[in-house]
Amino acid sequence: MKKLLTIGLTVLLYALRAVAQQVQSGAAKALNPDISVISNFLGGYNFDSEQKGRFDLDEVEASFQANVDPFSRADIFLSLTPDEVEVEEGYLTLLKLPANFGLKVGKMRANFGKVNTQHTHFIPYVDRPLPLIQYFGEEGLVEIGVSTSRTLPFPFFLEASAEAFSGDNEVAFGSGDFKKPLFVGHLKGFWDLSEASNFEVGASAAHGYGPEPDFRRNLIGGADVTFRYKPLSTALYRSFFWRTEFFCRRPFNTPENLIARGFYSFLQYQSGRRWYWGARFDLAQEPENNALVSGKIYHQVAYSGMITFTSSEFSRFRLQYRHTDDNSETEAIKEVLVQANFSIGAHGAHVF
Repeated sequence: MKKLLTIGLTVLLYALRAVAQQVQSGAAKALNPDISVISNFLGGYNFDSEQKGRFDLDEVEASFQANVDPFSRADIFLSLTPDEVEVEEGYLTLLKLPANFGLKVGKMRANFGKVNTQHTHFIPYVDRPLPLIQYFGEEGLVEIGVSTSRTLPFPFFLEASAEAFSGDNEVAFGSGDFKKPLFVGHLKGFWDLSEASNFEVGASAAHGYGPEPDFRRNLIGGADVTFRYKPLSTALYRSFFWRTEFFCRRPFNTPENLIARGFYSFLQYQSGRRWYWGARFDLAQEPENNALVSGKIYHQVAYSGMITFTSSEFSRFRLQYRHTDDNSETEAIKEVLVQANFSIGAHGAHVF
């Protein structure tokens, strides 16, 4: 009897010890943020350039995401490249504001259109579309300021957001002076068409000032349309995706006041559990007022086709062909691009 009691007490002590270790581990985890590291490896071959091929570790992104307390959440994304380390985004989100408002404070991707809000590793092609590069630069519209949003009381999903930034974008809004701020507004509507499909439309506007000495005023408008189809019976193996975004840049107080326009359209079809086929067309007019060719605004066009193999949610491989031309006398650029995208750690969900 004494032996059985000793064994029972021993088992109980070990069980209590295991529970205590589990509680300590859970408490320690609650104090630590979710951490992930995402790498974007690129390769390219240019059929016309003297330097035919290249390989680049385009970017390594380190993210740290966690609730600060019951009322707020912090998201920090560091961008590491061979040349520099910078904060890609770092903002605080207030979670429990009156009237269901949302508020973010810090450095963030402006809520303009769809692709501008997405990180490089999440977009479904190797490169960003030409209009975004022409009007916002290679990194897109990433600014420091405040953003507020609210879902509006309509029978369908309708969300509005308003943002104010100091204006540091060197391409269009480089005043860097909060006395001449950058304002961004966005409106998004979403409808479920059936159990297998949905439709989304959005409208965006950005108004701000360029760099000194003239602080040229700029207005950029945008509209986006997205259609998704994923039949429930074959959701893992078949899907269709279409997105088009339009852009218009209007400079003020310039000699000619030329309006630059651009758009891109992207189609993607999923043929198997891991295989995706895509095509994209880009057109972007040069926003600078002196960029005229035979009396017409200089523009570029690009045609792209791509194949994506997604081995899992943590790794993706892509092959893309890109043909870029313009309305000048320069030769067209023909390139083959390859991408390997892989991540480790817990990575939060992206904006839908």
